[in-house]
Amino acid sequence: MAPAAVAVSLEGFTVVGDTGFARHYRDPGRSAEDDLKEVTGLLDAAVLLVKDIDRIPLADNADFTRFLQGENPHRVAWIVPGHPAVSSQGELLDRWEQPLFFHRESSRRTALRSAGPDREMWTGDDIVFPSPEGGGD
Repeated sequence: MAPAAVAVSLEGFTVVGDTGFARHYRDPGRSAEDDLKEVTGLLDAAVLLVKDIDRIPLADNADFTRFLQGENPHRVAWIVPGHPAVSSQGELLDRWEQPLFFHRESSRRTALRSAGPDREMWTGDDIVFPSPEGGGD
């Protein structure tokens, strides 16, 4: 069983630590799909906490990243401010240093896309989670 996430107060935010994302995001021993699963886990946790998430305008990567870094009604940060996977433009980056694409399908479901090793979005090596074929855990 995975250890429970630990929350600490930091600069007016409650930072959720010891998550799969904090431990494994962009780990070279894991896959890029695992990375997207970790981000999905953060989004799932956010949906559970923020009951009116459908009223929050989350249109692009920067919006989602700000939200996950604590700019939400509960001031809970699932991604620590200053995390190395967040660009200077405030976007969450994949393991190839490219911004992830967030596609909000509903208030409770967001699909994620990484540009993949070629670093170009919308090509054959993109990693998508959940997969368009309906897969995904």
